[in-house]
Amino acid sequence: IGILVWDSDHIPQNLITRCDDIFDLVIVPSHFCRNLMLQSGTTIPVIVVPHGIGEEFYPRDHSPIGPFSFYNVYTQLRTFRKSERELLDGFLRAFDRDDGYLLRLRTAATESLGQAIADRNLENVVRIDDEIPDDDAYAARFSEVQATVHPSKAEGFGMIPLQSLACGTPVCAPFVTGLADYLDHSYALEIGTCGMVPEPPDEEFYTAGNYHAIDEASLVRVFHEVANNWPEHKQRTLAASAALRNQYSWQKVAQPLVEVVNAELERTGGGLGFVRRYLV
Repeated sequence: IGILVWDSDHIPQNLITRCDDIFDLVIVPSHFCRNLMLQSGTTIPVIVVPHGIGEEFYPRDHSPIGPFSFYNVYTQLRTFRKSERELLDGFLRAFDRDDGYLLRLRTAATESLGQAIADRNLENVVRIDDEIPDDDAYAARFSEVQATVHPSKAEGFGMIPLQSLACGTPVCAPFVTGLADYLDHSYALEIGTCGMVPEPPDEEFYTAGNYHAIDEASLVRVFHEVANNWPEHKQRTLAASAALRNQYSWQKVAQPLVEVVNAELERTGGGLGFVRRYLV
């Protein structure tokens, strides 16, 4: 069994050939990934097993305090795909350094990020959050902010917006790639896109594909919308959070894989043969 994920709109053909040669089954986290594999010509079965939501992710009782806060979580290894520049520029354009608004980022406090913040004179309104010791403390952080803004150009699945929604915290994100599997206008705010941009050659897993470009004017509008009408968006998200937690519980999302494994165990009689075939 191969467990794979893709972000750009291209899979190198040698990877498809290798998958066809060595796997009996491939698991991917979204329909975007599955469709991409099928369009690339794979000859093996591909099933979708999305990222599950842990029990820690639920709405907390306390209300946010302090400035109106936006939150995002991303890795410094993929700042182009995660739209770090667009996020900082959009926040600046939306609120012009007004200290009534705060952008909290859970990411590495790198020299380049510090310079980007300083170049925009955003030191008083952008905060790099400390590391979080466990999932419960991390999940609680979503209830400390008013909204999560995640302008990623592409996601194989994209668990940050889903975790935020599970906690009842409004989400602003593009409805593209893996995010399209679960984002909906009834409970999330869409950040628009504007065409495609090439994946940078220095990306960690370069495939020579393309990403969705972020429409920065749309990002600014979404910042204003959630800030100006937060109680309405909060209530919509809270109303949807229980159903999303149920739909994306680990027990439910893993069921397709469990069924495949059980069918194979019944066919082969289980035992060491199954381990050798699927788990090595």
